[in-house]
Amino acid sequence: MHSCRYNSDIRHHVQNTIILLCNISVEIDRYKRVFKRCYYELQKCINVLVGIDGSRQAKFAFYKATEIAKKNNANLYLLSVTNGQKFPDSTPKGYGFADNSIYQPAVDEMEQQLAELKQIAEDSGVNKITTDVLIGNSKEELAVNYPEKHKIDMLVVGATGLNSISRLIVGSTASYCVRVAPCDVTVVKTDNSNKPIDIKKSIHR
Repeated sequence: MHSCRYNSDIRHHVQNTIILLCNISVEIDRYKRVFKRCYYELQKCINVLVGIDGSRQAKFAFYKATEIAKKNNANLYLLSVTNGQKFPDSTPKGYGFADNSIYQPAVDEMEQQLAELKQIAEDSGVNKITTDVLIGNSKEELAVNYPEKHKIDMLVVGATGLNSISRLIVGSTASYCVRVAPCDVTVVKTDNSNKPIDIKKSIHR
């Protein structure tokens, strides 16, 4: 009698243990799936674009964008746009860009700057970097055309990339980007130590 009761208790204990182990196995599988999903989400690359115009604000924006790209395993795009003026010509639309050769010195300078910044970003641990120097409307290219073409997820710009006289003529590129860009826009107003940038000292080189 005691032996039968003992065997019954053992069977009951074994059954409960098996059920517990099965439940644990199910939970482990569930957590594995959650972990894999979170891992793949973290591994998804985002596209971060930063506008470079030679100003100190733009350089601080570059440093902030580099940190964002590094932390998110993102693609980093460095874009500089040389404003190209339109003149009447013989095209069907009646206007077009002037001979691009007149912009070549500015393009060469910005290509050199972007090459230097690319090296800095690579040394910081960013692996996927694209640089482009374009001729056109800087606001439209930075805020709309380039982000749409390259599926940009975040645009990083300096708070005031132009000197005061230029701003009176063309307005604030940063404000324009905030208004019309199809992606999130981060306007950088602090330096690498998160201290406010001295606008008076932030002029083109």
